Amino acid sequence: MAGALRDVLLVLLTTVGTYVLVGVAFVGSFYALTLLPGWLQAAVCRGLFFCWPGLVLALVVSTAVTVGVIGTLSSRGYLRVPDAW
Repeated sequence: MAGALRDVLLVLLTTVGTYVLVGVAFVGSFYALTLLPGWLQAAVCRGLFFCWPGLVLALVVSTAVTVGVIGTLSSRGYLRVPDAW
């Protein structure tokens, strides 16, 4: 039972950690935007309208990294994942 709980916690920490890193990167980039001069802020904000595919791609990549880490840990025997996974 303790091993299963450890495995679940490891999966949760991996998933949450990946999304936290992506979130920090986004928040940091928007905070950095406030430090720019007004005319440059306007240009970047206009450009962000066309960058939504990049944001979606970042979320897809973070999900792929999470699944890859879980798959690698389970294939090497460090993590027991149910068959339904």
